[in-house]
Amino acid sequence: DFALIFLPEDIVGVEYIALNREASFPSSGDEMQIIGWGQTGSGTSNVPISALLEYITNQACTSEPYQWPGTIIGPTVLCGAASGDESVCGGDSGGPAIVNGVDGPLQVGVASFVGGDGCNTQVFPNGFARVSSRIDWITEEICRNVPEDEVFCAEDTTTTTTSTSTSTSTS
Repeated sequence: DFALIFLPEDIVGVEYIALNREASFPSSGDEMQIIGWGQTGSGTSNVPISALLEYITNQACTSEPYQWPGTIIGPTVLCGAASGDESVCGGDSGGPAIVNGVDGPLQVGVASFVGGDGCNTQVFPNGFARVSSRIDWITEEICRNVPEDEVFCAEDTTTTTTSTSTSTSTS
């Protein structure tokens, strides 16, 4: 679900967000902010739209009242339960799922899939590719392609904000 894009020069005036490294984060009930350009009740959006979901554990995602089978929801996936009429929808794939961490916002996921019943279903939580499950690969690729990156390629990689022109996305 991940792709890295390396741009020829830095993007100016953009705040970068830290990437989550911890498999045990977020915690059940944490609020996840999702951002995307997908379908809305009135079509698709030409500007990014933000919504809030509740992070639920993978065990909860495959248990009542939800209906995802355990074969789909594994350790590389995290789930966000729709609240009200907000959810991930078609066109949102690749968008971030962000949770406030101790040191600020962390990208914990990348929008990946919705239930077969469509968007905003209460029985199929939204599925996200878990950033922490691919952080070693992300770090390896950044350091191979941008070795001067002082954050990702430093000896101490506990902080994961980046100053290079790199973005994550799904396909």
